[in-house]
Amino acid sequence: MKRTALLLTLLGTAAAGLASPGLAPSAQGQALTSEIRVELREKRMPELTTEGLSIKFFLGLTNATSVPQSLIRYRYRAYVDETEYLALDAPLDEPIPVAAKGQTSIVLPLRITYANLFAAIPGAQGRDQAACLLVGELVFQDERRREKRVPLSLSADFPIFRGLDLHVLPIEARSLTLGGADAVFKAAIMNPNGFPVTVRGFRYQLDLVGKTVSEGTTAEGMAVEGRREKEFSVPLLLDFFALGRELYDGLMQPPVAVRISGTIEMETAWGTFPVSLDKSDRAPMKSPE
Repeated sequence: MKRTALLLTLLGTAAAGLASPGLAPSAQGQALTSEIRVELREKRMPELTTEGLSIKFFLGLTNATSVPQSLIRYRYRAYVDETEYLALDAPLDEPIPVAAKGQTSIVLPLRITYANLFAAIPGAQGRDQAACLLVGELVFQDERRREKRVPLSLSADFPIFRGLDLHVLPIEARSLTLGGADAVFKAAIMNPNGFPVTVRGFRYQLDLVGKTVSEGTTAEGMAVEGRREKEFSVPLLLDFFALGRELYDGLMQPPVAVRISGTIEMETAWGTFPVSLDKSDRAPMKSPE
């Protein structure tokens, strides 16, 4: 993993917001000395894709001494399922000050790339989720350059995300004339992951025979269990005079060329993330049952 993938950032005030259910703070995130205290306040996962993810650890620093202290470096080893994944020793270009008897907050991000993870820990590829543990220390220095080392232990679980997919189903033709059609487009959202997801909404564009016939949001609140799929439908009232004779000809000669694309807002135990989808297929036509 590149050095630039991990940065320590000064927040200035306590982190706001609530932790995601899958990233609740643990007792491991608090280290206490008589002089400097480091406390885990929150964990968030701001990014999740099929390439990897990032985790942010929000830490509170309390300086109980009567002299200013500055955070000058941090070092840790990151373990995934008890196997070392990353070792880092990072001096800070700009020390982060903590006033005497004062407090401040920082955020420590960790980037996990699946390609690197699977290369280092092959067994993780077949898992639905994994756990990471960061063990190390924060190094502080006072005005007389005396150092204080505070132990650090942070943990979080994270998913192995395999994306989402769409399964195009037969188009239900309720009526079809030279002037237009009353039809229902149907498809299923496929969840190949080992954990459930909830679709807050699917902002889509639907093309039939190369013509855009519908745009909008569908599937709001739809729950899809792990390794399952669930159907949604889009009602269509088609005007062939406005959309063109090519669309009529395409519907009269199925299977129909279909393209549906857009973005799903996917809610998980680790947070809510956008997932882009773009599916092209050919759909048969059927009469309503």
